[in-house]
Amino acid sequence: FKEQLATSEAAIQDAEDTRHASETGFKELQAELSNLEQGQATKDQELRLTHNQCKSLGIDNTVLRSQVNQLNIEISRLNNELLSKQDALLQAQTGLEEKERALKTVAKKYHEATNELNMKTTKMTRLTSALVMTTAEKEKLE
Repeated sequence: FKEQLATSEAAIQDAEDTRHASETGFKELQAELSNLEQGQATKDQELRLTHNQCKSLGIDNTVLRSQVNQLNIEISRLNNELLSKQDALLQAQTGLEEKERALKTVAKKYHEATNELNMKTTKMTRLTSALVMTTAEKEKLE
């Protein structure tokens, strides 16, 4: 019986400790809720004050939305213009690359023609030299 009584008393003490902890936690939560409500009230008051200031300055949400929409339209127009210019630049770059390839082809042909001309000039110089020698030998023989 004494054991049961001690166990019961211990259980009662645990229950009282739990109740006390719960009450303390509840009070802390109430204080936190009160702080949050006070903070919300302050924010609401700030919002009303800002709204009233905007009204007193003649700023209307509708006007602001309209201005934002106009800015978005302008941004969209500028983006389209930028894309158009980028496309034109890409086309110009492609044209330059084609011209560069054509120029390289012309340069290669010029180089080949120059080489051929140099070879023919060398051959002509040899033939001229041979003709001069032949003419000199013919004159000696006469």
